Amino acid sequence: MPRKLTSEEIEAQKNFMYERTVKLIARKDIDSITLDDILEEVQMAKGSFYKYYPSKEIFLYEVIKKNERIFSEKMFEAAQMKQNDLEAAFETVTELIMDKDFLFQYTLPKDTEFLLRKMPSEYRKREEGKSKNNFLRLCQEMNITPTEEFFGAISYLMEALQVIVASPDNFGEIGRKKAVSIMIQAIYGLFTMEIEKNGENK
Repeated sequence: MPRKLTSEEIEAQKNFMYERTVKLIARKDIDSITLDDILEEVQMAKGSFYKYYPSKEIFLYEVIKKNERIFSEKMFEAAQMKQNDLEAAFETVTELIMDKDFLFQYTLPKDTEFLLRKMPSEYRKREEGKSKNNFLRLCQEMNITPTEEFFGAISYLMEALQVIVASPDNFGEIGRKKAVSIMIQAIYGLFTMEIEKNGENK
């Protein structure tokens, strides 16, 4: 009878699967990744894989979400450290967004949507709830009234930023980095406008 893995061993195996699959997603589009691709990348048999995750889609979704959480934490840390030097903050955030360790430049919202369509409905509800809660928490921390207009504007700008980052390097890396910096400044400008508007309404 096989020895039962400890919680530490299970977590270590999941971390290994995560790290290898981030590299896989960086090489292949989400909708073209097969279970065999994953099994080869993580050096695992199909039966063993299903002991950790119920489906390929749920696994890929969890990898993307974990990468997003790590990315968000790094962004928050950078913003806190550079809050008194706006130019340095823009440069740090740009570098993070262009960092190849993060899936921001390899995935688009359509990739998450592709996975959600093949997953139980509870995951879609969780995704929608998480997005709303993150937006409300951000507005609360920045003393901004959470309006539908503001949410829509930020969502469009963030999606445009991700499209720029995830686009092929057809026009040069320097040009793409400059475009990313301009988009970050536009997002910051929108936040600044909302903060000032809320200050005037008090």
